[in-house]
Amino acid sequence: MQTHIDAAKLITWMEEHGDATVDILWRAGLAHSRRAVSDAVAYAVNNGAIEAVSKAGAGRVSGRRTYRPTGHSLPVQKKFRPPAEFEPLLTVWGIPLEAPDLTGLMTRRCEMFDV
Repeated sequence: MQTHIDAAKLITWMEEHGDATVDILWRAGLAHSRRAVSDAVAYAVNNGAIEAVSKAGAGRVSGRRTYRPTGHSLPVQKKFRPPAEFEPLLTVWGIPLEAPDLTGLMTRRCEMFDV
């Protein structure tokens, strides 16, 4: 979820400022770490929202790869779904949701003391 949010920030920034490298995006303060920027860029590239532009002599490892927005939007995030509740399952199994009030027999407790 955070990667999607970071990728959206990167795309908005690049639309305003132009092409950028991961280092430029990180120095702009768009994410909390360089790794977060790198993950957001990879996410956006995989979804076709930005594309990598390689310049002559700049390899992928050197970190000088430039990225630019393609104009495509990121996929819509699915809404968070809370985990399923347990109560309907208990009802299906025939287990009451409230514990029955069990009445017990009167018991006596006898203790012997040595005097």
